[in-house]
Amino acid sequence: MAEVFASFLGTSNYKETTYFLYGEKVRTKYIQSALLQILNSKEGKERESEKIFRIFLTPTAKEKNWPSLKSEIEKLSIDIKLEPVFIDKDIISSETQMWQLFEKLASSFNENESVTFDITHGFRFYPMMLMVMLSYLKLTKNIKVAGIFYGAWEARNKIDGTEVTPILELTDLDKLFDWIVGTQNFIKYGISETLTELLENESKNILKKTRGKDENAQKLRDFSIHLKRFTESIRTCRGKEIISGFSKEKFSCKNENGKEIEITEPESLDYEILKNFSREIEIENGKFSKLLKNLLKKIQFSLKEFSTGRIENLLSAAKWCSSHNLIQQGYTFLREYISTLLVKENYGTEKIFCRNTRKEAEEKSMSSSKWKNLLKTMADFRNDINHCGMREKSLKTKALKEQLEKLIVETEKILKNNDNH
Repeated sequence: MAEVFASFLGTSNYKETTYFLYGEKVRTKYIQSALLQILNSKEGKERESEKIFRIFLTPTAKEKNWPSLKSEIEKLSIDIKLEPVFIDKDIISSETQMWQLFEKLASSFNENESVTFDITHGFRFYPMMLMVMLSYLKLTKNIKVAGIFYGAWEARNKIDGTEVTPILELTDLDKLFDWIVGTQNFIKYGISETLTELLENESKNILKKTRGKDENAQKLRDFSIHLKRFTESIRTCRGKEIISGFSKEKFSCKNENGKEIEITEPESLDYEILKNFSREIEIENGKFSKLLKNLLKKIQFSLKEFSTGRIENLLSAAKWCSSHNLIQQGYTFLREYISTLLVKENYGTEKIFCRNTRKEAEEKSMSSSKWKNLLKTMADFRNDINHCGMREKSLKTKALKEQLEKLIVETEKILKNNDNH
C-alpha cells in the first residue's frame, strides 16, 4: 500500500515560521516540508511501502513556489517520490470548473492508497470539497485516510519563548463523519455493519493504548456484538433471539409419540446492554466523545420498545422492520407474533416454540372471529412476497409496504379491544 502525502501549494509570498506538532518544531517556509519531517520522525522506522508526495499546483503556484519547495524536499533525508499534479486554472469561477477540479483531484488517487492530507492552502472551498471527496474515494478506491492537517498561521503563539505556528490535526473529523454515516445507515435502513466495525476498531485502539487493561473496551465490544446480533436476527427472522432472555429449561415440546424434543438454544441478545450503553461508557476519544454519545443515543432510542424476555418483541420487530423497509421480515414477525399469542393463550408460554402446537393454534385461529380475517389477508400478502409475485395478480412494492403498516395498526387495535374486555 503506497503512503501518499497530498497537498495544495499556494501562491502567497511564504514567510519562514516555526511549525509545531506532536511536541516537535520545524522551521521552514513550507507547511509541506514541516509535516513530512514531523510525520516521518513520528513513524520512527522506515517502512517498506512506497512514499509519494502528491502536490497540486496551479499555474502561478508552479511558477512561484514549486521550484523552492521541490528543492527543499529533495534535500530532506526522506525517500519519497515527488508527484506534481497540475491544475489548469488559478481561479475557479464556475460550478462546472469546480466539478472538473473534483474529477481531476479524485482521479489522481489510486486504489488502496493510505493518504495524509494537508489542507492549509488551496481554493477556499477545498476543505469542504475534501470531506466529500474522501467519502467518494473510500468507496470507489478503498483509500485509507491516515491523517488530515492544517497549518494555523493566524494562531501563532509563543512556546518557550519561540513564536510557533501550530499544526492542527483534523483526522477525527473524518472519523466522526464515518460514525454519522454508520448511525444513519442503522437508523434509516437497519444496517449495522459500518457501526460495528467502528466500534470494534475503537475497542482495539483503547486496548492498544491501555495494554489490554480497560473495561470500556469490553463494553464497546459487547455493544458491537449485540447490535450486530440484533440486526442479523431481524434480517433472518430469528424469533427466539428477538424475544431474548431465553433459557431452554423454561420450555418443553413433545413429538407425536410423546417423546421430549430438545429445543435449540439461540445466541443471547441483551437489550439492556444496547439500551444503557451511552450512560455507562466513557469514550476514550475526548475530542468528540460527547458527539459520539449523542449518536449512540439515537441508536438506543430506535430500540426503546424492546426489552429482554418479552413475546411482544416480535410485534416491536414487525414495526421496526416496517419503518426500516424490511417488508418481508415485517410480515413474518407479525404473523409469528399472532401465532405465539395464540399458543400462549391456549397452551401456555412453555409451548411457544413447539412446531406441532403452533400448527394446532393456527388452525384454531382460522375459526376465531378475532383473528380470522386479519390472518387471511396477511397470508395473501405474505404469500405474494414469498412467491416473488410470480402469479396472475401481484401487488406492487408500495402496496405491500402500506398493507404491512395497516396490518400492524389492525393488530394493535385487536389487542387493545381484547384488553378492554
